[in-house]
Amino acid sequence: MNGEAVQEKGYTTDLLTDHAMEWLEGQRAREDGRPFFLYLSHKAVHAEFDAAPRHRGRYAGKTLDESVGRVLDYLEASGLAESTLVIYIGDNGFLLGEHGLIDKRNAYEPAMRVPMLLYAPGLIAPGSMITPMVRGIDIAPTILELASATATIDMDGRSVLPLLRGEHVTLPLEMLYEYYWEHAFPHTPTVFALREQRYKYIYYHGVWDADELYDLGADPLERHNLIGDPAHRQRADALKGRLWDLLEQTGGMSIPLRRAGPWRADQRKPAK
Repeated sequence: MNGEAVQEKGYTTDLLTDHAMEWLEGQRAREDGRPFFLYLSHKAVHAEFDAAPRHRGRYAGKTLDESVGRVLDYLEASGLAESTLVIYIGDNGFLLGEHGLIDKRNAYEPAMRVPMLLYAPGLIAPGSMITPMVRGIDIAPTILELASATATIDMDGRSVLPLLRGEHVTLPLEMLYEYYWEHAFPHTPTVFALREQRYKYIYYHGVWDADELYDLGADPLERHNLIGDPAHRQRADALKGRLWDLLEQTGGMSIPLRRAGPWRADQRKPAK
């Protein structure tokens, strides 16, 4: 806590939300109208997936998030909702059996995509949906533009604030995916991918495995690999070339090597 180690008791989601609420109330108490930025990141949604004891089994078949509700209720009650942008997003997706896999270290849609909901009365039309691709790296530039600020470092993302306003703009619709083999997770090789709005090309480095090409429009579950289809050969070659061009331009050709640690996922024993 502010550079000091503190031991606390309780369920982590409650503790994090309590601290966030205390900080929010402190900002409101200043009454000087200064803008603020709050980042609230919950850990309990990460594996292992253990709910608070009071919630186990209570919300089966229902949709509810108690802590997020506390924050939103406060924004409404305090009058801050009309001048606040709320971004609800996850850090990564997670496979739970899709493609016969588990975890997140691959370039398939369940791992790459995350839910993202934005709430800003007066700025975003209720119930609207953005069709063009929005990437995780676009969040920070969007916040900076909303705050009339500029980045002091180079950023690969771009602001999607015009899209939130409902404006029609032309933006590059591609995302470079990079995953580098880790000692702790030896079951997944180095993976590179290029995802466009409709098509995705996946390349595996360091193993003898087939590359993959998917038409996400016709095959959103990625069940049909088109890499060997002659009708898609030209597209596959173009995406592969673009992938390597981006890797060269962004330093992706230098594969990082980290010191091996003591833990590996394949050596984890099931709980007794």
